[in-house]
Amino acid sequence: PPFHAQLVHQDRRHPLPQNRQAYMALTSTRAGTALLALVLAEVVPLGQPHNWVHNPRSRSGNKASTLIPGPAKPTDRDPHVQVGPGQTFEIEWTTGHPNSIFYFVVVSGADEDYINYHTEELLDDYVNSAPERAYKYNESIWAKYHLSCSYLYGEANCGDSKSCKNCGQGSEEWNEANYDVYKGLLATNSSLYANRSEVFESDEDGEHGVTAIEYTADTLSDDVRVAYYNSDYPWIEAVHRFTVEMKWAQEFDTARFDIPARAGSGEYLVHMVWRGYRDVIDVDVLPSEANDRYGRAASGVTWIKMDHCQYQRGTYESEGRKSWRVPGRTCFPLWPGNGYNASACLQACVDRGTSKCEAANVVPLNNPSGVVDFLVSFQCCNSGFERGTRVYKNKPTNICAALSICRHDDPLI
Repeated sequence: PPFHAQLVHQDRRHPLPQNRQAYMALTSTRAGTALLALVLAEVVPLGQPHNWVHNPRSRSGNKASTLIPGPAKPTDRDPHVQVGPGQTFEIEWTTGHPNSIFYFVVVSGADEDYINYHTEELLDDYVNSAPERAYKYNESIWAKYHLSCSYLYGEANCGDSKSCKNCGQGSEEWNEANYDVYKGLLATNSSLYANRSEVFESDEDGEHGVTAIEYTADTLSDDVRVAYYNSDYPWIEAVHRFTVEMKWAQEFDTARFDIPARAGSGEYLVHMVWRGYRDVIDVDVLPSEANDRYGRAASGVTWIKMDHCQYQRGTYESEGRKSWRVPGRTCFPLWPGNGYNASACLQACVDRGTSKCEAANVVPLNNPSGVVDFLVSFQCCNSGFERGTRVYKNKPTNICAALSICRHDDPLI
């Protein structure tokens, strides 16, 4: 069937989870009569002052996503974290808007449908209704702390725009760690300090890496973390509410988390809610402690397959039209008459490189009968291809297209 497959290149920020193998999901026989097409959350460029999950991997690909209630669940299970009962893991989130609130909501995978109800008002009610026994995260090891990529630049290393560019803070800005909200630098031998996984490391850490900075007790009083059963919200296992203290748009806060796992081992998720933005971190709770919580770097290219219904114009953003396989064309047909198949589509995407193709989309050229009228047929090929569609008019043709070919003002395919 048609599908959207996200391309994931070898990168330490996109590790292959333990006991999971890279796959090419190309031959699914999944039944269905609905039109399956591209799913793509609106992704905001990292340079804009929005907030998102920085680590670990997430469904949005660690970008700011406005898809409500969250980015789509992959067709095949692709956990971002795996832990045993009571085993902790870390989450990092960016700090671009001071005095705004991050919510992290722990939910069983079986209850994912309920995340649609997650508003700030509902989550605040869960927090404010918590009994005393729910405050299980009051010990110091659960406190958040800050990770600064600009601290080590300092005045001596920030004399021009080039020196600070890699950290994204600009030529005259660096975190001096001497503000009222900070207690001071966090020693690596402190019980609060968590050894940062190497799969979290990236170019966004800057040339000098990150520095851990501890918050004062008064500052941390803004945060509330509770875990208990609430009969009004029986699907919620825990809510973690954090305040963004200062505007460091390219830096991030971090804290330890765990999964209460009331249903035992299995699939869980952490739902991130920040204003109109959402994300999901998929967590597998194993029967025993995991040896590798975040996975290892994948070798070569892996794919994540998503079967999805069509989204309408205005709900996505991408990079603009670019040539695709045949010079001057943005699409090519897949049908037995010309020998193309889904494997050729994915390989062509890999051949283009991530600057021109970060994902591949396979959809029908013409909608099957019975599809509702407001879902338009495929309209994201350039005119060079459209002039040749008469060749395929009466054939059962699927179209392969690169994710990056659609403009924001194109009808969504």
